[in-house]
Amino acid sequence: PGIYSARWAGPGKDFGVAMKRVADEITTRSAWTGFGSAAKGPRANFTSVLCLAWPDGETRLFAGQVFGHLVWPPRGGNGFGYDPMFVADGEDKTFGEMEPKEKYAISHRTRAFAKFKSECLEHVGAEDRAPAPGRDLAALSAAAANLSTKEELFRFLTGLREDLARNKDTWAVCDLDAFLTAIQGYFKDTDIKDEEPRWRTVAKALLAASVKDKS
Repeated sequence: PGIYSARWAGPGKDFGVAMKRVADEITTRSAWTGFGSAAKGPRANFTSVLCLAWPDGETRLFAGQVFGHLVWPPRGGNGFGYDPMFVADGEDKTFGEMEPKEKYAISHRTRAFAKFKSECLEHVGAEDRAPAPGRDLAALSAAAANLSTKEELFRFLTGLREDLARNKDTWAVCDLDAFLTAIQGYFKDTDIKDEEPRWRTVAKALLAASVKDKS
C-alpha cells in the first residue's frame, strides 16, 4: 500500500482488515500462485528511511529494505502491521512467526539504522559525562513509548531503577503499596490501545506510577 499503508487498517487500525484488503487486491489481479495454505503472492518489500536534518538545512537519508513475497492466509501473531503475511527472501517463516530478535536481525529498520550508525556514529568518540541533575522524564517517556520487546522492557527497567537510585527524593511514591496503587490507577484511568505491545503498556504504567501526583 505504500507510505500510507496504515490507512488501509481503517480508523480502528485493524491490520486484519488491512491484510484482507491487500489479499483481495491481489486476488482481483489474479496474482496468487497455489491454493489454500500454499498460496504465494507477488514480490513485496518493506522500506524504512531515516532523515537526519541539521539546523543549517542540510539533510541526509539512510534507507533500509528487506525483500520477499506475500502469503495468504496470514501466519503468526508476533510483530505488527503486515508482518504475518510477509516472508523475507531466504526465510520460511513470516515476520509474524519470527521471534523479535530474528526479525530485527534482518528488518528494514535495522538496516536503515545500521547505515546511519556506520556513516555518522562509527567515528564519534565516547565521552563519559555525569548524568544531568534531576529526572530526565522526556527520555524515560520516549523509551516507554517506543519499546516493543521483553528485552527492551528489561533495559527500560534498568534505567528506571538507576533513576530511582539517583532521584529517589523526587519520585512521587517510593513504598511498594503506594507504587502498586498508582499502577492500578493508571490502568483504571487510561484508555489502552489493543494494538499496543504489552511490554510498552507495562513500561508506561511503571513510569506513570513514579510521577503520579501524591494528592
